[in-house]
Amino acid sequence: MATSASAQQRQWAPIAQGTVFESGEGWVTNGKRFRLYGVRACERGRSFTNASGIRHDCGEASIAMLVSMIRDLNPVCTEVARDEKADTIHVICLALPDRGAAKGSRIDLGTALISSGFGFAARDMSGRPVHREYFVAEEVAKRKRAGLWAYHLN
Repeated sequence: MATSASAQQRQWAPIAQGTVFESGEGWVTNGKRFRLYGVRACERGRSFTNASGIRHDCGEASIAMLVSMIRDLNPVCTEVARDEKADTIHVICLALPDRGAAKGSRIDLGTALISSGFGFAARDMSGRPVHREYFVAEEVAKRKRAGLWAYHLN
């Protein structure tokens, strides 16, 4: 995976209308595949059982959370790496709320997904976290039994 341009040269853009969400970590816009850098989500077809004993698709729950966060936060994204082999652009996305309790803050979409319990910190081939801050967010979500951590994954 090759690293892209430096932070000063990055271009930030919102996630376009007409985007098709493939997973809780990735989407396709205008024929280009994007993936949140350092984030993993449940795969479609994997299920979880909620507190009422009802089974749900874990991947669909992750997609629903990603879409709702994008709608609520309206983040802008920038490329941080490309995987030419997988034809995927890895991005980080930030929201800069201009109202409410979060006004003036900077919200990283990956951290928001992971700390809510609907995303997981990606690991490299040796099992180490790709992004340390995401690993910390995941540990906190586990301890708090946030999101999917509250349920039994099947």
